[in-house]
Amino acid sequence: MSSDIEKEPVRDHGSTGVGAKSTSRGNCIVLKVTVSRPTGPVAVETRAYRLTISEAEHAASQLAAALHAAAEHREQNKEVTE
Repeated sequence: MSSDIEKEPVRDHGSTGVGAKSTSRGNCIVLKVTVSRPTGPVAVETRAYRLTISEAEHAASQLAAALHAAAEHREQNKEVTE
């Protein structure tokens, strides 16, 4: 039994990598973000950001809050589908 519906090809949307390290004096954090794309004129783009300690702490708290919200959303969606 075959289906007349063709399967949508799986698309590679690229990837994102994030790294962070302290500067040699310890008064800043260097945040490095790498984005790769499967097509286009720029396949890999890397940017580095120098953050003060307070900026890095603020970004970390925002990430923690977003992770907590994402976990709650996944749990809510899990309950809906069951």
